[in-house]
Amino acid sequence: MKEHKLITDIRKKMMKGDCETVRKLFLNKAQRTLLQRMSYSHGMCCADLASEEGITLPLANSRLKTLYNKGYLKRTSVGDPTGGNMFLYMASKLVMDADFGNDLL
Repeated sequence: MKEHKLITDIRKKMMKGDCETVRKLFLNKAQRTLLQRMSYSHGMCCADLASEEGITLPLANSRLKTLYNKGYLKRTSVGDPTGGNMFLYMASKLVMDADFGNDLL
């Protein structure tokens, strides 16, 4: 059972004193809500999130990149017409299979 192995691996890290790695996996309510929205979408770029939530592009980038770095999102470079990097973020399989409960959206 994969879930049992994951829990065992987390416990081993905690017993070794590697609580920082485990702490980085935790999500706040806003992150969980965004992941739930991402599980229903075909992808989102920073401009999409900024427009939907009425936030700045740097803040949208920070939110998506944080979830990507935690392993909850995957991303692919789609190129930017201005020559920079632009990423399309998508929910990972873990997120797609998650049960978020009813308290988020």
